[in-house]
Amino acid sequence: MAQNGSGGGMELELVEYAPTMEHDINLLQWWSHLLASGDLAAVFSPSAHTLSRFYETFQPPTALVYGADNHGIVVAVWFKPFLNAATLGLWIREDYRHRQWWLTVGEALRRAFRVVPLLLFTTKSPAASAAARDSGFTMLGTIPYLLDGEAAEVGFLTRERFCIEFERATGRAPYDNEVSAHV
Repeated sequence: MAQNGSGGGMELELVEYAPTMEHDINLLQWWSHLLASGDLAAVFSPSAHTLSRFYETFQPPTALVYGADNHGIVVAVWFKPFLNAATLGLWIREDYRHRQWWLTVGEALRRAFRVVPLLLFTTKSPAASAAARDSGFTMLGTIPYLLDGEAAEVGFLTRERFCIEFERATGRAPYDNEVSAHV
């Protein structure tokens, strides 16, 4: 884990999930933590609660990037292509939720915005909705029955708005003359 002087928080090195022994063990430990903490039911639909379906969730075309420390995955962000956008999934380990996590999440979003101009976000959590709004997402409203038969808020973040929020949070432009074609 590296301390980043600009932006005032810890920045974890992000890795992109690939079906390797090391990455699968990290996901197994994460799944076990999610199950024990109750976050599995809070973040994932029931169809992803079994271990095999959990792994299936992160297979292409979905891209998963995560940062870990010596206690396991700290931040996980996943994207799934949808029209000319991607849907966004996000989880932050409970002991990091009060910290400056924008640097790590911002880096994950930066990777996604290399590929798509728009991210879509849904949540049943008022706290997640407020955090998304504070991070530059435009929340569109609540749609009944959307997630697991329950109402959920829907929001979006454009690449342009992300660039403004990233620079405000980190003190640097997100794309400084770089070009890439993959998350």
